[in-house]
Amino acid sequence: MFNFFIIMDENLGNTIARHFSSEYLNYTINFIISKEFPSFSDFPDFSLVLCDLDQNIELAKKYNLPAIAFSHENNKQETLMGTPWMILDADALSPFFLREVYCRHHHIPLMITTTSRCTIRELTVKQLPELLLLQKENKNNPSGCFFPQNCCTTVAAETFLLDYIKNQYSFYGYGIYGIFKKTDDTFLGIAGFSPLENTEDYYVEIGYSILKEWQRQGFASEVLPALLHFEKEYLYFTEVITRIEKENIASIRLAKKNLLRIIMI
Repeated sequence: MFNFFIIMDENLGNTIARHFSSEYLNYTINFIISKEFPSFSDFPDFSLVLCDLDQNIELAKKYNLPAIAFSHENNKQETLMGTPWMILDADALSPFFLREVYCRHHHIPLMITTTSRCTIRELTVKQLPELLLLQKENKNNPSGCFFPQNCCTTVAAETFLLDYIKNQYSFYGYGIYGIFKKTDDTFLGIAGFSPLENTEDYYVEIGYSILKEWQRQGFASEVLPALLHFEKEYLYFTEVITRIEKENIASIRLAKKNLLRIIMI
């Protein structure tokens, strides 16, 4: 459970807290509302700050707390430049947004969604061996690989993965994720969204690739609809398409079941 410190005029802070609670009735969060920055020597775990003054952003940085700036008509004199996160309206706050801010600040892989058997979350360098195995299993199927074909060494693959983790998730807000078993965190494969080049609108491709050991066990059938639901809730793409080889009857059937536009390759 997050400890959400709202540091601003208490009437405004209470309004924001009530709005959040009414929008997300089933989400538990501990609101601490104060006009002044708390004089704690040690903040509790899972703490975030929402504030509207530059001095409080600097105090949040001092205590290594993720801070969200709130810009409104009564604080136009503030620059609010001390944090990468800023909102203009309380509607921008959501449970997923709070998790994203917290995870980005502390360099924790963001959990995207879950299914009955799987957790879908951002990749880390720990998955390099499994991603290389996936690459080997799909040496004749580039669409099933995470790394581009010119990543011919482990060093090149690790460099690509580190660069992807650093830039893709934070810049685009989406990407290719790892699929993990809920029971023991075993890596099963990858799934997620890739930007389509040469498109004017916000089009992306959705895809997945499962390690051979875990294929034909229904994991793709769980993961695909879960990711599409996540996309509708948080990403708002113009359209999600999928590219499938015409011989891959199972994937074509699954794509049609989820009402995806298919491009045959």
